[in-house]
Amino acid sequence: MGAVILIALAAILYPVSGYCKESYLKYGVGVASSKEAHSVGLGHSEPITGAIKSLKFLEYQLETGAWFDSKEGRKSSAYGSASVGPSVHAGPFKASVFHGLGLITTPDALLTGGLHFFHDLSLGLEDGDSKAGISLSYKHISNAGWFSETNNGRDFMTIKLSIPW
Repeated sequence: MGAVILIALAAILYPVSGYCKESYLKYGVGVASSKEAHSVGLGHSEPITGAIKSLKFLEYQLETGAWFDSKEGRKSSAYGSASVGPSVHAGPFKASVFHGLGLITTPDALLTGGLHFFHDLSLGLEDGDSKAGISLSYKHISNAGWFSETNNGRDFMTIKLSIPW
């Protein structure tokens, strides 16, 4: 079932037609209780359009990826998430904060259940001409204690490389 969800998310993530502000690749290392883990992710983000078009600074982000953890009692897992949040550009500097929901394929000692909250904070630089960029990002995944008692969560520091389309 998890593989079907990830394939569906991947189909949504990379539209064949239409404007996509940026696609990105992330690589991260675990911090805090996730020290032994590593993560990879692919995704895209773009401005929200439609009924709230006047809020140009709001963007949505779709991401799919996986983390790999070898510590006893923990498991590697794939994930898919959809998030929304503000993105601010000031010259070559860029900052964004995204909050959303996502699914994981393999619950373990740090994350129980399949539905989780995903939070991303990103600070970086963007080339003024090509709009390609590099960012340092912090990702937190947690069930916030709403869906089960276990709420240690997972934390990653990532390098995010982005290219415009």
